[in-house]
Amino acid sequence: MKNQVSDAPAANTPPLPMSRRRCLVLFASAVALPSPAHGKSISPHTWNGVALGGDVSVTLDGFAAAESARLTDLAVEELYRLEGIFSLHQPTSALSRLNRNSGCTDAPDELIDALDVCGHLHEKSGGVFDPAVQRLWEYYDARSQQSAADLATATDFAAAQNSVGFDRVEASGTRISLPEGMSLTLNGIAQGIVTDRIATLLREAGARHTLINLGEFRALGPKADGTAWQIGLRDPNAAWRLNDVVQLRGGALATSAGSGHKFREGHHLIDPMTGKSADHYLTVSVAAPTATLADGLSTALYLLPLPQAQQLVGKFDHVAARFTLTDGSVVATDGWSNLVL
Repeated sequence: MKNQVSDAPAANTPPLPMSRRRCLVLFASAVALPSPAHGKSISPHTWNGVALGGDVSVTLDGFAAAESARLTDLAVEELYRLEGIFSLHQPTSALSRLNRNSGCTDAPDELIDALDVCGHLHEKSGGVFDPAVQRLWEYYDARSQQSAADLATATDFAAAQNSVGFDRVEASGTRISLPEGMSLTLNGIAQGIVTDRIATLLREAGARHTLINLGEFRALGPKADGTAWQIGLRDPNAAWRLNDVVQLRGGALATSAGSGHKFREGHHLIDPMTGKSADHYLTVSVAAPTATLADGLSTALYLLPLPQAQQLVGKFDHVAARFTLTDGSVVATDGWSNLVL
């Protein structure tokens, strides 16, 4: 452990459940600095809320309070608008309607763009990144909620696995068509996509010292005093400890962990090739230029054995990854050491 959260609990505190959201933690906030225009103190402004299935935040540094509030309102409005497109929990979302009807003719541009990104990563990963695992997720979720006598059967599993195959999705213009029985989930990349869209909105509005945390971190520049945002990577076996501290002056950081959602059998990170949960790692963290790439790639890497995972990282520029193996040992790719304290 290289550092500790400043308000960390005592060492004998019971570990928290290690959800994906708890794998990363901002442990040093921006400092106040003088306003060049008025000589007054400008404190960083942080908005905290709930979206995309967890706690989210946006920190704006270097702005007066009124401007921070205006930019925050822009970001929050965009966040909830995009959640209404990508959410599986909202029955009226574009993704929910697509799954329910096995297609649509009026897909929003954001959903079409997201499927394009998924198709690229699906191809690059040799098919291991596959948003069409949603039926398998539903199969394991159903087994977790049923009694032993009523558990979903091998026939149900076969039907769910037969629905996998993102390359069978057809999209043209605003029209999307899914094969019979297929449903999509964008939970392995949607947080990153939304993060990047909000980053673009804020950058175009003048933000230069901003940290967005929607489950992944995306930095628009350093803090206003020029220092890096410091993001702690929690120990997957002891959530009150940090294993590494990553310095972000730009780009994004994401972590995938099988502990994020547990089923009766396995967890939510399902290998589409086997239909079962991957068991190569405790966590995989990825630093990349965009949150979309960091998010999607951390999902894909978690599903691959280490040699293949390292090869996949090598297909992308300016990407580094850190793998915590099941025995607790850590392997990092080239470039990771440049990020940590």
